Amino acid sequence: MSMHKSAAWRLPIALLVLVAVATATAVLVTLPGREKMPRLGTKSDGRYDFPRLALPPVPAPTVQDGGDLDAKQLHSADPRTLLLPAPKGARPAEGGPAAGSWVDTTAFGKAYLRPEQVTPLVNDIGVRNIAATSWRTADGVRTEIYLLWFEGPAGRKQFDQDIASGQVPAALQDEYDLYVLPEPLQRTTAVDQISGRVAKRPGADGRFARVAYIDNGDMAAVVVSSGPPGLPRVGFDQTVTLQAQLLRF
Repeated sequence: MSMHKSAAWRLPIALLVLVAVATATAVLVTLPGREKMPRLGTKSDGRYDFPRLALPPVPAPTVQDGGDLDAKQLHSADPRTLLLPAPKGARPAEGGPAAGSWVDTTAFGKAYLRPEQVTPLVNDIGVRNIAATSWRTADGVRTEIYLLWFEGPAGRKQFDQDIASGQVPAALQDEYDLYVLPEPLQRTTAVDQISGRVAKRPGADGRFARVAYIDNGDMAAVVVSSGPPGLPRVGFDQTVTLQAQLLRF
């Protein structure tokens, strides 16, 4: 066979291969996502769909109290803008603080088993403001977040000692274990410390509770979550991680 005849055969074959590849590519591109295909949907692992987060603009930091405080450890933004927004589909928690609201030390104290001790302690420490929010998701989990803003890191450290370590949140009601955020998530937060407690068993109300404390500079966030027993912890870990990221400098 001559070179001209060989080339004549190769051209239509090449065109057929090209068409086949293009057709296959088009099919792959136009296929729906796995989660939209019957019987191939990816089951939810308990994570929530939060709005896109962004740190609020802040004024230039200023050194306070005669220069004794490190400006890098002071938040300048309104604490209400640093609260984690509710995930999509959530509704306000009945009896909980309204989204982006201010609460007083008396209301905050009611989140603990001994409010008559907690409220005076917080007053003595000298908290500047307490911002709060709450919501309830379709899986039955109730979440409350309190963001305490102190005059400086010293006040926040005193809160850790007197309240976080010395008082038991009312949601726990019983024996508890220590809460530890998984290390891979911990590395994404860039805050001073994250600690907490997890109930060993459901409380008298039949709900299982988790509490986390997030410390960074002059602020401490308290995340209180309770829900039906057996729910995976991933939703709580996600909430704690995102709230911590909002408190970074």
